[in-house]
Amino acid sequence: MRLESFLQSFARLTQDSVIVIYSPAPDVEGSIVWCNDAFSKAFGHDDVDTLGNSISTLFEPVRYRAMLDEIRPDMIEGETGANAEVSCLRADGTTFWGNLQILYAPRDETGGRSSAGIIRDISNLKQREAKAAEALDEREAMAREAEALWSRLLLAIDSLDAPIGIWDKNQRLVICNKSFGPRLMGRPMPSEPDLTFQDFLREAAYAGTIMSTIGREEEWIAEAIAAMETGYIDNLETFSDGRAFLAKSELSANGDMVIHNIEMTDAIARERELSQKNQELAEAEQDARRRANRDDLTGLGNRRYMGACLDMLIEQYGDETGEIALLQIDLDRFKQINDTLGHAAGDHVLVVVSQRLTALLGVSDHLARIGGDEFVIIGSGQNIEDRARRLGAEIIEALSRPILFNDTSLRIGASVGIATTPISSGRDLLVHADVALYRSKSEGRGHVRVFDHTDLDKLRRSKAVGDEILIALEARQFVPWFQPQIDAATGQIVGLEALARWNHPERGILPPAIFIQQADDLNVLGELDRLIFETAIEACSKAFEGIPALDLSINVSEERLMSSDIDTFLKQAAAYPGKIAMELLETIFLEDRGETFRFQIDRLRDAGIGIELDDFGSGRASIVGLEQIAPDRLKIDRRLVGSAATSERSARLLRAIVDIGDALDIKVTAEGIETADQVKVLTALGCERLQGFWFGPPMPLDDVIRRFDLRPSLQRHTGS
Repeated sequence: MRLESFLQSFARLTQDSVIVIYSPAPDVEGSIVWCNDAFSKAFGHDDVDTLGNSISTLFEPVRYRAMLDEIRPDMIEGETGANAEVSCLRADGTTFWGNLQILYAPRDETGGRSSAGIIRDISNLKQREAKAAEALDEREAMAREAEALWSRLLLAIDSLDAPIGIWDKNQRLVICNKSFGPRLMGRPMPSEPDLTFQDFLREAAYAGTIMSTIGREEEWIAEAIAAMETGYIDNLETFSDGRAFLAKSELSANGDMVIHNIEMTDAIARERELSQKNQELAEAEQDARRRANRDDLTGLGNRRYMGACLDMLIEQYGDETGEIALLQIDLDRFKQINDTLGHAAGDHVLVVVSQRLTALLGVSDHLARIGGDEFVIIGSGQNIEDRARRLGAEIIEALSRPILFNDTSLRIGASVGIATTPISSGRDLLVHADVALYRSKSEGRGHVRVFDHTDLDKLRRSKAVGDEILIALEARQFVPWFQPQIDAATGQIVGLEALARWNHPERGILPPAIFIQQADDLNVLGELDRLIFETAIEACSKAFEGIPALDLSINVSEERLMSSDIDTFLKQAAAYPGKIAMELLETIFLEDRGETFRFQIDRLRDAGIGIELDDFGSGRASIVGLEQIAPDRLKIDRRLVGSAATSERSARLLRAIVDIGDALDIKVTAEGIETADQVKVLTALGCERLQGFWFGPPMPLDDVIRRFDLRPSLQRHTGS
């Protein structure tokens, strides 16, 4: 085989992208004159699209210029090649990291030069590098925390006047305080670590400061070593300055022995010190028992504490008196805070919640944290159900207030389930409160629900619906229906909102009220959003082939927005021939959710996807939030639109919302329009788009096309 053929075969068979560039002059950017199949596959270009293009079209502009700055010295100095990492740009607009090797051929007689470029995809390597850096940062943070803890321990024991030393199971000194050396050895302790217990005893015995060692140093050393080996030291020693110290030892769980010396100058002092020590030991034991019943993070009682309190109240009141109530509290949106801002933010929220709940307790109430974001309050006394209902309402109000963390305002919420005796037996209170809590959350969260026995039947039915939802997702039974959006100025249809419907095999088409809350409770809301999004894109792309595509807006949950497969999401949106907009609920959109949330919003906007704020006016919005995120469109809550034609106050409020949109360059859509008067008023107020049953309810896409005669003109003329 000729060398040229071999080299050409090698370039075509290698999995790396290979290109040949020719530059007619030193200051002229080279163009691509040849590429291998691996290049076409990696970059998504075929030969026709590639050949003749400038090499700069293959890379992100900013990173390409940075790469040129990096390799230019090699080019100037006449090097035969260069190597750099650069962000490569595929034909579909996506990017990947590549290692670029350039081999320069000598310039020809005209000053032109050919170069060969080999590009290897190193995206996985860059990801591993990022993960390694993150792990190293975490390790360093843990080391700093451990070092700080150690420093505090040293400061604490150094502040004590009595000598204290800690010896490990190998009888080597771990740590001691400043009093240890001067009191027991007659001099400061040496700086070198790992002093053995035997060496310490020998130096202390021969220092002449301990009266009982004089003349019997070796015997004293042997006795002390024997006591050390048994793990028990209890020895009173008198020193040459007249003071007496009682050496006491304590073994820790890891085998370390703590030896601290209590000064016992006379009998009275001895009794006092011994009494104090006994009290300290008793308090330590009591503290250990208390910690066994306490949550480490919040200091509240734990599940064991809750069980003990419940047992005590059942024994005191019994099951039939109606004087025991149990409130189970579950935080709303806590998981999103933990997942997006980290465990530090989550822990801070839990501590603040525990403080707010504690402030609401009555004298006979007991509070415990029994799970990640689950709390329980047990109360007792007369009229307990009324008291429990009032307390539940106070809890909802207290936990709806913002929580400040690192200058970020976090918003959670709570749902409360209540069970009382004698409707529930004492042993069933927790289970029945949990059932009531589930009902509370199914009603929209932020509610208080008191258990009755019909709840069990409803829970069973709800579970059956949940099982059906999971099956329906696999069978792709959820389908998009579309509601038209009308241009207020022309009266023409300009857009569609895709809304989820369940095409149930037995019950027919079911509205979101039947399944949305259940899907959220099952943590499959993001999967449902994905299915509706993909199906709507596919259906509309096909339906509008050959005619201008209508704008398409699709609801997206926070779970979907923050999902890791956002790149797939953006690629699918790019396939739609018209404009795409994501509708986000006001409750998740305008809370300050930090950089991660804003980064995802920016990625949508950079991909050409519009951002719309749904249900605007429901009570969570802030002007600062609107200015920071800058949505493209506000959709006024239908509850405000309903009275627009009959209430001057409502009209003024809507006018103010439109003015806010104008001031911030945000377009406004009015939802829930049902009458001609509402159309007239909202058009006059300046709403750009209108949506509601007056123009058409949500319907299948084919019905929209027929109702608004959206078929291509050729099809209309042929009667098809």
